[in-house]
Amino acid sequence: MVVIAKGKYKEWRELHQLASIFGFLFFLILSISGTVLTFRPELSAMTQTNPLAGLLMYVMHILHTHLALGGNTGISGYFLAGLFSLVCVVMIVSGLLIYRPHALSCHAMREQARRTGRLSHRYWVTFLHQELSAMAAVWGVLLCFSGAWIAVFFILIMSGSVSPQIMATGGGAFGTGGMALKVGADAGIGMQLTQFMLAIHLHNHDIFLLRVLWAIWMLIFMAAGTIGMLLLAKKQWGSSEVRTVAIEAKEKAAVHVSDGWSVWFLPFVWGILTLGGLILPLFGFIGNLFGALCLIIPFFLLGYEIYQAAR
Repeated sequence: MVVIAKGKYKEWRELHQLASIFGFLFFLILSISGTVLTFRPELSAMTQTNPLAGLLMYVMHILHTHLALGGNTGISGYFLAGLFSLVCVVMIVSGLLIYRPHALSCHAMREQARRTGRLSHRYWVTFLHQELSAMAAVWGVLLCFSGAWIAVFFILIMSGSVSPQIMATGGGAFGTGGMALKVGADAGIGMQLTQFMLAIHLHNHDIFLLRVLWAIWMLIFMAAGTIGMLLLAKKQWGSSEVRTVAIEAKEKAAVHVSDGWSVWFLPFVWGILTLGGLILPLFGFIGNLFGALCLIIPFFLLGYEIYQAAR
């Protein structure tokens, strides 16, 4: 048996809820605008014949980079975009820290449903939130953290603290082409990390198949967050239907749950595949193909998990 202190679980759950409340709107803005900007090459090509494509790309660009605050050189907008990107990181990580007890709770709900012959809508909503969130966790942490890092980088540029050599890539109307950082072999660890963050955030979906996969993963990411907010709004956190496994008794100091570390196996596999899908495309054509494969396989695993849950 494993003992999970109520206070510790409660603190992480409250942090997760608080970060979700404060960060959800900005999470949607950054995610939607980022999804549109994924197709920057296609939108750039369309600007020659369709001015609306250029306007759309411009609006999405200023929303994604600095929330359309403070103008193109406004430090406040970049600061807020970076800050709420970090809030999203906290939201994801705190959610992972309460994943195991909730996954065990869902498992118990499923076992009970097999005896009664009915799975409730509440079960499916909770199940989809935690599985989609676990699936997209590494994806979200890497993109949100790299976005926050890049925001700090641009703040340092605009404040005159650093003056790196930057080259534009990809072109595009309104100066919305991708940015790459040129650093020498003798560059400090900070600049090298910044180069890596820019690559992870901007330069690992160069082929159309990867851009489509990126858009799908962004939709999964947004779906997980939206379902979670619906759960929070309806006060459906936890699993009051099954009181033998879930951590739900506010009056108790601790809750005993069966040792279920195996619930981490699938999230671990999802995380490794997602990491490969974000990093492998940085290594050229073969990397693009293997990266695309890494981003496709998790959907088959998710489908199997849903099938198992419905049995």
